[in-house]
Amino acid sequence: MGMHTVTVGIAFGEGETATVTRSDQSSPIVVSVLGVDTSDNGEVKTIYLRENIHGGDDESTQYAGWDLEGAITTIMEKKVQI
Repeated sequence: MGMHTVTVGIAFGEGETATVTRSDQSSPIVVSVLGVDTSDNGEVKTIYLRENIHGGDDESTQYAGWDLEGAITTIMEKKVQI
């Protein structure tokens, strides 16, 4: 089986919530945000989510612009552009 790429979008809402969209799912996912790490210039580097939004994905799934990991929660780490 070949690799497939999923595009992930995140929009921060009121308080500690965000809405995550995935190109392979028709419904958005509303999640709790545990924290956000930013760079010195204010760019988002890492997002910590309370929910696991990638648990059913196999190793052939890649995420455009992000690395997703975590067993119970999801840590979204922005890929470094070289």
